Amino acid sequence: MWFPESNGGTTLIAKQICLDCPVRIECLQEALDRGEEYGIWGALTSTERKQLRKGASARTVKVARPVLPEEHGYKGYRKGCKCKVCKAAWCDYIKEHQEAHRESKVCVVCGGDVRGHGKSRYCSKSCRNVVNAQRKRDQRRRAA
Repeated sequence: MWFPESNGGTTLIAKQICLDCPVRIECLQEALDRGEEYGIWGALTSTERKQLRKGASARTVKVARPVLPEEHGYKGYRKGCKCKVCKAAWCDYIKEHQEAHRESKVCVVCGGDVRGHGKSRYCSKSCRNVVNAQRKRDQRRRAA
C-alpha cells in the first residue's frame, strides 16, 4: 500500500516498489475486496483497480508501468522523477542556468544596475517615470 502525494514521480516509485514485493498479489486482492479508492495497492492505481472491478480481465487492464530514470538529479526530474533529490537538483540547475545566461543590464536613464527579471530597461520606478514624462512632453510638442 502506498499513498503518493500526487500523480507525479512518487506514483512511479511506489509502483516500482510494489512490483518487487513478494505479497503484491495478496495486497491487490485485499484492496479489491475492501474497495480501496485511494493509493497504490499491488502496483495498481485506483483507476486501474476500478477497471478490474468492472469486470475487465487482468490482461485487458491498461497498467501504467513505471519507467524510472536511471539517474537522479536534474535529468531525472526532466524524465518524470519528482523525488526530493531530483526536485532540488532541478531547482539548482535552473538557478545556475539563469545566472549564467543573465546579462548585466544598465539603466538607460541613470546608468545604474537593472535588477529583477532582466526585461526592464530601468533600475527603478523613478527612472521609468522620467522617461514617461519625457515621452509625454514630446507628444505635446508634436501635437502643438
